[in-house]
Order: sequence, then structure tokens, then C-alpha cells
Amino acid sequence: MEMNEKSKVLSHCIDWVNNISIYFDKVFVITVKSSNFKVNENVKVFSIKRDKFNRLSSIILLYKILFKIHKNYKINGYFVHMAAYFVPFIFLFKLYYKIPILFWYAHSSVTKALKIATLLSDKIFSPSKESFKYKTSKIEFTGHGINTDFFKFIKNKKCNYSKFAVFGRISETKNIHKMIEVFNKIENKNINLTIIGEPLIEIDKKYFDKIFNFNYKNIFYSKNIPKKYIFETYKKFDVIINLSDTGSLDKVIIEPMAMGIPVITSNKSAIELFSHLDGKGVFLTTKQDFENDIKNLILTKPFINRNLLRKEIEENHSIKKLAKKISDYFIIEPSD
Repeated sequence: MEMNEKSKVLSHCIDWVNNISIYFDKVFVITVKSSNFKVNENVKVFSIKRDKFNRLSSIILLYKILFKIHKNYKINGYFVHMAAYFVPFIFLFKLYYKIPILFWYAHSSVTKALKIATLLSDKIFSPSKESFKYKTSKIEFTGHGINTDFFKFIKNKKCNYSKFAVFGRISETKNIHKMIEVFNKIENKNINLTIIGEPLIEIDKKYFDKIFNFNYKNIFYSKNIPKKYIFETYKKFDVIINLSDTGSLDKVIIEPMAMGIPVITSNKSAIELFSHLDGKGVFLTTKQDFENDIKNLILTKPFINRNLLRKEIEENHSIKKLAKKISDYFIIEPSD
């Protein structure tokens, strides 16, 4: 978990913490990185500032914080967000104080750390089956959690099927080269693709350099958009594209859906969760069929009921409902 409004990947964690804290008298957040955040008054944030050269110092600091918290407060449980490596370090506290560990995980990879965290946790929440592929009876598939107050429904938005966009990390697993290949063939100058994101690691930077030619006529590029501007940025586009191979449910699919913006995707979690909306605002495709499906959208301009997209996200993927599920697991009544 990272408490940083400017984080390129984890800025949503602040929304999670604030929504969860509604149901508790006190919430303590222990994170490896924190800056530029605003939390509710009953939230206290500690940063252990992970030291890659001296991990022992980070572990010692973690234990000091936990001892201090337990000395002054009665704790009802631990909620671990994605950080599988945290679970073994808090396991002894769980045993001593007889409190549960609830672990959130949303990634298709099955690592040794995940297997250990699964063994030591009492319960696991994940948004979809494709987001948690390790078999265990502890798992509950809850849907995702986005801030539907921030990603508001856009009334009276017309979809012209001319402005397409892809958001997120520049990586080969996102199949951005396939999108470029398809849109580079489109001769209609009114049809365009905007790619918004940045490579984060060296292999992604090499991929970026390989696929980008800034002389494209109808393909545009922008670096990451700060979270506070992401809503206004989504609004500019007719359709959001996601061809991710990762399998886990990308927020860049459900955020525009909450706003009533259609998506075309080959994401396995989207196929699992939104097959009932196929052709109704969620256009399910494959990498092989993507070119024909894009051309068909542009040609036929299908009418969609955008309210269906909003309803789907509000009912199954809002942080308000997920935060309530988390609090219910710890059997805590809402604070006055």
C-alpha cells in the first residue's frame, strides 16, 4: 500500500483507507511509502520507508510500530493490501493477540510469497477469479473498489466512436503495439487513438522505444495524468481500450464504465464479470479479432444504455460496498 496522491499506480489507496475508516473508531496504516495524502481524522499513517540495502532496519521499525499500537489500543484485525511479504511479519502478532488477517490480492501471478501469505491469512478478498489463481477455500471474490463519487456518471454524453484511448503502464503485456498497428491502418483522419501512460521498468522502456513513432497521423501520446485530472481526461474520449494479458481486473476498465463510457477489452476478468454486458457498452474481443471489432464499432456506432454501465459498477465494484464488506469481516459496528 502506498499513501501518495501522486502515485502512478496506487493513489487509490487513500480512497480505500478513508472509506474503510468510516466503520472504525481508529485506523492505523503502515506503508512503505507516504506523501501528499489527506485522510480522515481517525486515521494514523506510519511509514517504514523500506530500505532495500538494509531490510532488517525496516523490519525492526515495523515491529516497533506494531508494539506501540498494541500497547495503546485494542486492535480487531489486520487488513493487508497486496503486500504478501507483510503477512509473515505480522503473523506472530496475529497468534499472540488472537486477531485475524484479511488479505487483499489482485494479480494473476502466483508467487511463493503469495502461497505463504495465503497459508498464514484467515481470509482473502480478490475482485475476480482471474485476479487470484491460487486455489484456497479462504478466498472470496468481492468485485473491485473504485471511488464512484469521483468517477461520476456523465449525463448527456454522446458516443461518436471516433476518439479512442488506452490508459495505464506502457508494457508489452498491454498489447499497445496491436492497437498502434490497427489504428495506423485507419485512413479516416477523424478517428484517432490516444495512448496515456509511461513505462516503469527497463524492459518496458525498451518496448516503448521499439513501438513508438511520433510521426503517426492519428495516434497521440501523453504521459501519466495525475489522479485529480483523470476524470476530466476520461470525459474526452468515446471508448476506452484494454487488451491487457495480465488477467486481473484493471481499474482502467471499471473507472470509465462508472462514468458511462464504453470499453472494448480482451481482459480475462472483464470476460468473466461482464459477459452479460457484451455489446451493451462492454465490447468483448480478442487480440485476433480486435481489428475487425474496432472497424465494426466505427462503422455501426451501436447505441448503448450507459446507465447499465454505471449500475454495474455501483452495485459490484464501488469502494463504498467493498469497505463495508471489509468492516463486516472484522464484525465492527459503524462509529457514531
